[in-house]
Amino acid sequence: MGFVYKLKPEVRDFILDEKKTNPVISCRGLVSLVHDRFQVKLSKSSINSLFKEAGLSMPVGRRRTKKRRRPSLGTLPLTGQQPIVTETVIPELTPETPPEMPILPELEPVIPEAPEEAKPAEIPIEKAKEPEAPIIEQPASEVEIPVEETKPVEPAPEPAKEPLVIEPVSEPQEPEPPIEPESAPVCEPEPEKIETSPIFDLPVEAEGTGAILLKIADYLLGGVYSINDAIENRIRKTAPDSLSKTEALLYHPLFSATYDNELSTDSGLWQLINYRFSQQELFTYLTELQQYSAVNSDIIRIISTLSQEVRGIKATLSDGTIMYFDGQLHSVWSTPQMPYDFSAPIYNLKAYINEYFQEDEPFVLFTAPGYEQPTREFFDFMLSLEIGEKTISKLLLYGNRFEELEIVNVEQSKKKGFIFGLWPWQFGQFRRVKSMGDFFKWQFNGLNKEFYLAEGQVELTQPNTGQKIALRGCFIKLGLNDKIRIIVLSNLPHDMLKTQELAQKYLNQWPNLDETYQDFSRKIELFTYTAASRRFFSLETLSWNKEAALGLIHLLNRYLSTLDMYVRWHFLPTGYEERDLAFMKDNFYKLKVNFDKSREGLLRAVFKPAPGYPYIRELDYICRRANERGVVIFDNRRLWLSV
Repeated sequence: MGFVYKLKPEVRDFILDEKKTNPVISCRGLVSLVHDRFQVKLSKSSINSLFKEAGLSMPVGRRRTKKRRRPSLGTLPLTGQQPIVTETVIPELTPETPPEMPILPELEPVIPEAPEEAKPAEIPIEKAKEPEAPIIEQPASEVEIPVEETKPVEPAPEPAKEPLVIEPVSEPQEPEPPIEPESAPVCEPEPEKIETSPIFDLPVEAEGTGAILLKIADYLLGGVYSINDAIENRIRKTAPDSLSKTEALLYHPLFSATYDNELSTDSGLWQLINYRFSQQELFTYLTELQQYSAVNSDIIRIISTLSQEVRGIKATLSDGTIMYFDGQLHSVWSTPQMPYDFSAPIYNLKAYINEYFQEDEPFVLFTAPGYEQPTREFFDFMLSLEIGEKTISKLLLYGNRFEELEIVNVEQSKKKGFIFGLWPWQFGQFRRVKSMGDFFKWQFNGLNKEFYLAEGQVELTQPNTGQKIALRGCFIKLGLNDKIRIIVLSNLPHDMLKTQELAQKYLNQWPNLDETYQDFSRKIELFTYTAASRRFFSLETLSWNKEAALGLIHLLNRYLSTLDMYVRWHFLPTGYEERDLAFMKDNFYKLKVNFDKSREGLLRAVFKPAPGYPYIRELDYICRRANERGVVIFDNRRLWLSV
């Protein structure tokens, strides 16, 4: 399984010539150079293999300590800009769509909130005790975790301040790159777990740490990581703290009006990046970067590319069958015309594709499409991962205007796993619960919340084709005497994924259950009435000329505005798109956050608004949406937000 491409002779010769000319150049730097010259995307491992064949490899060892980020897919080939809507056949709306839900034009797999009278009275189970009638209700609020107060480490004596004067950047001659020793290792594989050494442990609370929302947006867009790579490529050297210094320059305007002010040792900026720098250190770093004017054009390109959103994925099977997924992988769809709210940054979505098709992680969809019966496309999806007569052969990523962004050719050589949620009222006549065991208590650390789980088996039938598929089921309750809230189904056997692990996989991606479903339905309904006039996330609303000669600080401010716009468009309820950075800073980013690192692998960030805070409901909504994005920061810790 992987991505198919051929390395042309001219590309190969270019890579080897560059390596011979500049022995210390990194594989990552060559990835950018090859892309700029030939418009070909290669992986670092491919370049490293080429070095080994040519005998140009350097000694292997640790280059630097860097915060792990979700990997991007450097090997995905770009294709031409071609619209994909013209070939789509819009199916007629099925009579199974409940009349209580507004009909979504050209959108078959609408999953409406089930009316009480339409829900089945019970879940049929063979040789089992009488089941309880399912209900749908609002999940309990996330539990607030108290954190023991820790004292920040006293800072070292600080050097005398020097005033920082930022002059407009002209086009000077770039200085000669510093020469590093020949023994400097390059192209070594990143370690599985990187041990970082921040200057201090996260303190309990600090004003301004609400800007963690911007850092979440950056994790999804991948901007700081890409900008820092571009910087290292231009100056041709690396430093273990360069990523944190780049972050410090980006978020600094939220904490001070100018860069020549020495921030206090307990400033929220240091907690936000988990490092502390003196004003002199940042001044020196900024001055060095301003000598490399070519970095500015790199940043313009990065912002423009990474802000591109993927509205959906068009999956083509080996027999020509077509199905669609939304950018955030809520469900399987029959047409490409799905709500704009389900779009995702191209950087983040490509990372998910990488996990599913290269790292053997299972597909985790929020819900099965359909109300009374499963759709044919959904059965095609499930059966295609079983390595039957037809498999997924190609994935096409398309944007909000249906423009073609990238094509990924898939080689599926073995069975792939999938996980999805089935609501108790779905597919009443076309599902059969063949078995269900006893419920047992299980603690989900992400929300610090108890659930009750039971193992079982469910058989689904597609009425139009007569196809049947038997799946493992994990039945989930909020309390032992509560009703079944959702059934998590998978094709993975118990010896590969235990019941608790199956629940963990699903809740890690979709922890809010009923609330997520209600939000999902509201967005579909809104799209029903506003599809023709609804705007979507786009940098065009920022009204900036990306071709203009802009200074480094100005460009970083532009990217900060991009992150703020993403938070407003995707994490806040509808209506906040027209707000601005000043409003968000005063009402959200200035908030205090309590960081808790007591659980291994988790970072709990608990917002601490003052009494009478007017946006408590919006803040809770932000936390729920952000928790669905699988953010990993600070020593590879999974981030969980709550209020």
